[in-house]
Amino acid sequence: MYNRVINHVEYTSMAIQKPVPPTTADVDDFTLTVDQMIFMMNAINAIEQAEADDDKQFFIDLKESEEYQRLFGQMSIDQAIDRFELTLEE
Repeated sequence: MYNRVINHVEYTSMAIQKPVPPTTADVDDFTLTVDQMIFMMNAINAIEQAEADDDKQFFIDLKESEEYQRLFGQMSIDQAIDRFELTLEE
């Protein structure tokens, strides 16, 4: 019974945590979080089109977006794309 209460408390506390932008230590880990992967999966078609059109303003706007800042912090767009592509290869 005691373990069930503890497990429920731990589960509940984990479930309500908000995403935290990556720290400097996270930069060495070349993986993306689930939320970062979802963002990239939703944006990849627009990213590929912007690359084809050489639309630099798209990437500036994307990097400055509130959602990108919340999920990726100071990570560059290039690094986010590289991590996304490497994750798909695995």
